[in-house]
Amino acid sequence: MTRQITTTADLIDALGGTKAICDLLNVGQQAVSHWRVHDRLPAHTYPTVQSELMKRGLSADLSVWRWDRRTRKAADE
Repeated sequence: MTRQITTTADLIDALGGTKAICDLLNVGQQAVSHWRVHDRLPAHTYPTVQSELMKRGLSADLSVWRWDRRTRKAADE
């Protein structure tokens, strides 16, 4: 059974923590800390993060990402 992640903090922790997310997405620790505090990942991180989650047998609710109408429609297709 795939574990469904529902918060940004849980997602970051499940993928190895702040440093691991920094390395995976090529961003600084400040960005990841901001995402954790605001409980949302930017929509552009979806493909990379989703791929990594799948490798680990995990999934995350779409609410973990910050979608605008355009990116939400693309994710639903």
